[in-house]
Amino acid sequence: MPQDTSVHAARLARRLKRNGMTLSTAESCTGGLLASSLTDIQGASAWFVQGWITYSNDSKVEQLGIDRELFVEHEGSAGAVSEEVAMAMAEGAAKKAETDMAISITGIAGPTGATEEKEIGLIWVGVNIGDTIEARTASFGQGDRRSNKEAFSNFALRSALDIWDEHFIEDEDEDEEEEEEEIEQD
Repeated sequence: MPQDTSVHAARLARRLKRNGMTLSTAESCTGGLLASSLTDIQGASAWFVQGWITYSNDSKVEQLGIDRELFVEHEGSAGAVSEEVAMAMAEGAAKKAETDMAISITGIAGPTGATEEKEIGLIWVGVNIGDTIEARTASFGQGDRRSNKEAFSNFALRSALDIWDEHFIEDEDEDEEEEEEEIEQD
């Protein structure tokens, strides 16, 4: 796991533990890489409840309860790689797993899958914390599939931390900074 990803995962884990909160994930193009980065942390079973890999649109509908109409682009919807689907995935994961927080990822990892409107490297991340559901987007260009998946997972963790910071006032412990330095040295 790239070092930035492990640092962001550890920071989110500490926040979840400190606040007695639980987390679930719903991933498409990353195929479980986000959940893996989180469950690499010792003691994750105290706060990580469940992760879904919902690669197909049908699995997103069946497993997360997403409205099928969100995938029909020609009927005015934005399609699978969109803000609406990312938010619906996060909301569905939080509801199905009964967690306090959920993170979702949908994107185009490549090397194929691009359209005229959506290029390889496009990602949408959904974050559901309590009553807050937000989505963030980024484009990581024409990297190879593995690099894009790693960048997507890291972006999802950074987005979750940023959204947390925007909606919750929390003092960062000095211990958190020390633990990050230890992770960086490993």
